[in-house]
Amino acid sequence: MNTRTPHILAALLLAGAAPFAYSQPLPPAGLVDEPVASVSRSDAIADAIAQELNADASLKHSKITVQPDESGVFLSGSTVTDAQARRAIQIATAHAGQGKVSSGILSSEIVLWAPPPQEPDGLAEPAAAEAEAAPPK
Repeated sequence: MNTRTPHILAALLLAGAAPFAYSQPLPPAGLVDEPVASVSRSDAIADAIAQELNADASLKHSKITVQPDESGVFLSGSTVTDAQARRAIQIATAHAGQGKVSSGILSSEIVLWAPPPQEPDGLAEPAAAEAEAAPPK
């Protein structure tokens, strides 16, 4: 076997892999670009919300339904990121008003948050506890 054959094979494999390394990531399966939002029942406020959601490029690959009711609007659907869900709520609130938007939007992104640890009640700094317990001199 020729000694150049392994080198040629390696070069061909690398050349074939190069387009994959520089390609754009694919959108999540089952999601298309347009439209982002739809309205369950035509209403002036719901139509305005859906129109702005569809115009917002940051909501790409999201699917949101705007459902108007007597107390405001309800958003349902899914987004790729939690930031997209918050942006959709922000847009809806700008049209419907503060406190008139409720959301059931699910995000594909998992966001974990935990509050910072706190001292349990009754546990103080050891030096402070000893100073309080010591009799005055």
